[in-house]
Amino acid sequence: MATVSEEITTICTHCDRPIPSGNIDLHTVHCARNLEKCKVCGDMVPKKHAEEHYFNTHAPDVCGNRTEHCYRCARYIRLRDRYVHETTCNVVAEVPVGTSRESRPAAEREPRPRRRDTPAPAFPKRHLLITIAITGIAFILGSFFYQKKSENSTGH
Repeated sequence: MATVSEEITTICTHCDRPIPSGNIDLHTVHCARNLEKCKVCGDMVPKKHAEEHYFNTHAPDVCGNRTEHCYRCARYIRLRDRYVHETTCNVVAEVPVGTSRESRPAAEREPRPRRRDTPAPAFPKRHLLITIAITGIAFILGSFFYQKKSENSTGH
């Protein structure tokens, strides 16, 4: 005799869950209409709460350009790429943890080209004195020709 607890199940094509065969038609319609698979974690979430689910469970609380150290491959990974990296990273770290910058000693790196130290152009003292003298003469002439006329003057 067959027992009732051993019902035949069918896998739902939308949510990939085993559903009793008698309910599969109703479940498939309900599942496709109301549920959505989260693109990050793969959970089935009600469509009307999908955005809320993302912000509550997956949205970054910090800048996505920040990095964290991957304990598997000993590399620094941007936070925004962390979920993808965790699923694809299969390497076991053999290298000790270091900085995210280049780890070679300064002696082994290629030297950077140095800027040429060119002296500032020399400005002769003679030119400076001539410039000051011309400026002084222009100031005196300007103040002489553009004097304010007083209100008490009789001539128009």
